[in-house]
Amino acid sequence: MHPIVIIGSGMAGYTLAREFRKLSPEQVLVMICADDAVNYAKPTLSNAFAGKKAPEQIALGDAAKMGAQLNMRIEPFTFVKEILAERHELVLEKDGVTSNQPYSKLILAVGANPIRLAIAGDGSDDIHVVNSLIDYRAFRENLAQRKDKRVVILGAGYAGLKTLRELQKGAKDVEITLVDRNNYHYEATDLHEVAAGTQPAEKITYNIMDVVDEKMTTFIQGTVKTIDAATQTVALEDGQTINYDYLVVSLGFESESFGIPGVHEHALQMLDVKTALNVYEHIQEQMRQYKATQNEEFLKIVVCGAGFTGIELLGSLVENKPKFAEIAGVSADQIQIYCVEAVTRLLPMFNEKLANYGVQLLKDSAIHLLLGKPIKEIKPGAVVYQDNEAGDLAELSAKTIIWTTGVSGSHVVGDSGFEARRGRVMVQPDLTDANHSNVYIIGDCSAVMDTETNRPYPTTAQIALKMGAHAAKNIQAQLKGEATKPFSFKSQGSVCSVGNTRALGIVGKTDIKGYPASFMKKIIMNKALFETGGTKEMMAKGRFDLYH
Repeated sequence: MHPIVIIGSGMAGYTLAREFRKLSPEQVLVMICADDAVNYAKPTLSNAFAGKKAPEQIALGDAAKMGAQLNMRIEPFTFVKEILAERHELVLEKDGVTSNQPYSKLILAVGANPIRLAIAGDGSDDIHVVNSLIDYRAFRENLAQRKDKRVVILGAGYAGLKTLRELQKGAKDVEITLVDRNNYHYEATDLHEVAAGTQPAEKITYNIMDVVDEKMTTFIQGTVKTIDAATQTVALEDGQTINYDYLVVSLGFESESFGIPGVHEHALQMLDVKTALNVYEHIQEQMRQYKATQNEEFLKIVVCGAGFTGIELLGSLVENKPKFAEIAGVSADQIQIYCVEAVTRLLPMFNEKLANYGVQLLKDSAIHLLLGKPIKEIKPGAVVYQDNEAGDLAELSAKTIIWTTGVSGSHVVGDSGFEARRGRVMVQPDLTDANHSNVYIIGDCSAVMDTETNRPYPTTAQIALKMGAHAAKNIQAQLKGEATKPFSFKSQGSVCSVGNTRALGIVGKTDIKGYPASFMKKIIMNKALFETGGTKEMMAKGRFDLYH
């Protein structure tokens, strides 16, 4: 939201600024002054506003001091040349230089010397002359009827949409703006299936407008460029500026190269629907190239990284080997799938017995696991890795190289001046930024400390959904003038799929594997769909192939 601008630094202007600050601690205030002092004035009007008596003459001190007290920007020695009401802008002059000042509301508090300015265009509803008690009461009533609190949500992933749905259900007197670069939400945990071709993109996406309550929420399709927490604005790449009272930053993740040369240039990424589709289309093209050339390099697929995402991708690639083989005109066992990973102990979130079960599933699927092999470089058509403790390097050639080694939070967070490490901000217990109590940072951009392990919680869909719900509750509390509550999280477990019919994981404190784990994985996927999209999206996009 643009600032509220007060013209006049007399008693009326000062009193109005003070009242605004009480009503709205986060509201940006600007005062236009013809000089650099708060004028001496008879306090009759001020007393009427404040409801108390004061001496006949009051010296309030210099404007800079008043601005500091009220957290208000003062523009001294500045004169108003014109009011552009339709554009909600003032034309100002200072030292012979003109400039434009946007406003959400304009308050004319010039006392006994009424301002005489041309008001251009419509928009006079947001211009208020306040020089009497009657004016003031009318203005207060107008203010109470307006939806002055703007909540802006950046990102329509798990955390962002959960925040939106909770606010739309419970918040009152707010205007919500949701921003995302796409016009659809996608289930990020299912991207590996699109990349491998085992599920169409339509299965893991739905239109954002399906969950937007247009009476409360405006959706803007755009890419966020920067956030200016000082002025409470968000800049989009297309030049738009969005103002906020409360901000929810849930911008998702980006690929992390860890400084390894060639990652972005020579490896395929799997970050969103478009890049996942690109992986699948690339694999199909390599199969066609093999059919034309008989070069076996086209039949080789290398997955870099054996984390949760990497293992789920490997399982889906194995599942679709028959289709790849059909395109290439070969048998399925001729499609060679490799995985290069720096560590030797996979799936550390599970106990050793359960993790070994998962590794055996991969081995039984004829996946070539190169463990304890840190990747040093990605070349065109080759992965360079450290082959032994002596530091000798080796190369694995392949026409398809997919990078899944890790992610970071959005670069926008660091670019905007927040204290971030790998795009993640260590937030306060209530999920707000340490320096801005009206900015919530959640999902992949947020680091929340697990007091039991003294390490940040892993970024998962489960915790993102919990963060979204909690941020919405705290915003509603702030809107009511109530205290926020600290975030707490207890994991309900985790399940890793290795294809459509095999999985392993922990639910509660119970280890599960095989078909029961596969069944539970799909239940978890449906639950996430329900929490972001509701019953309609769960029924349309849910996974109900539970029996196989």
